[in-house]
Amino acid sequence: MKHMKDLTAEDILKDDSASYWLKDNIRLALGINTGITETKRDIVDMINDAEVLVTVLDKMRLSPEEVEKNKGSYRDRFIKEYEEGKYK
Repeated sequence: MKHMKDLTAEDILKDDSASYWLKDNIRLALGINTGITETKRDIVDMINDAEVLVTVLDKMRLSPEEVEKNKGSYRDRFIKEYEEGKYK
């Protein structure tokens, strides 16, 4: 398998182990109808969104020590606040 930085859109689209979510977003960037939308998304906008997603997901990836120190994980706090209607 290629290093992640060496992967191309074609590599991912051909990979049976790649997620449907990833493949759909690559198709969307390429302007290929995914069933979600027929509109091609601006690649810069997609990159910005992906960077935000990585940052948020990285915050959810805490070690057990960090979870204890922070009295629960970011993910746990977010879910609790979401269920309380804070983000609706």
